[in-house]
Order: sequence, then C-alpha cells, then structure tokens
Amino acid sequence: MTTDNTVYDSVENAYNKIQEFFDNYQFGAEHSAMILKHEELADLLDLLDILAIEEQSNNLNELHEKFKDIKEASAKVVEELNDVIDYIATAAKVVSGLDKILSKVTEIIV
Repeated sequence: MTTDNTVYDSVENAYNKIQEFFDNYQFGAEHSAMILKHEELADLLDLLDILAIEEQSNNLNELHEKFKDIKEASAKVVEELNDVIDYIATAAKVVSGLDKILSKVTEIIV
C-alpha cells in the first residue's frame, strides 16, 4: 500500500476551516472550548507523521480504516463550518467533531 497523506490533508483542512471561522466571526466565551480544541489539533498535526505511523503498523488495512474514520470526522467539521446558521450550535457541533478527530488521531500516533 502507498502512503495515505490524504488523512493529514483532511485534518489540516478542518484546522484551516476553523481558523477561517475565527478570522471571520466574532466569538465569545461560548467558543472557548472550540479555541482550546483547535490548539490541541494544531499540536496533533505536528505529530501526525503518516509515513512513520504506517511503517509502525502491524495491520495496514485496519490503520487505513482508522484513517477513513478520521477523514470522515474532519469532513463533518468542515461541513458544519460551511453551514453556519447559529454560531453557538455550530461551535458545539465543531467541538464534538474535534473530540472525535483528536481521539482517533491520538490512537494512531506512534
């Protein structure tokens, strides 16, 4: 199997979309959890070395299923940010999505 860098790109896209949200909208205390999760995601992106993760994996098929889950969770965060109607509800949904991404990425980091 070839290295699947699309998982990194997907997580990075979610990170960038959240940054756009912060840049374009005023936010308050209700967004503090989102801000903290965004910072955690930045730290995890620094550790997300797909090649190293794949080299250390005993089961590439299982690992790629985990990658798929991470990409789906990242896409869901981006989708939520593309359809902002209620900023507070969006922040809650994004935080929930970030929790999923963070836990899934943490599982695979070598």
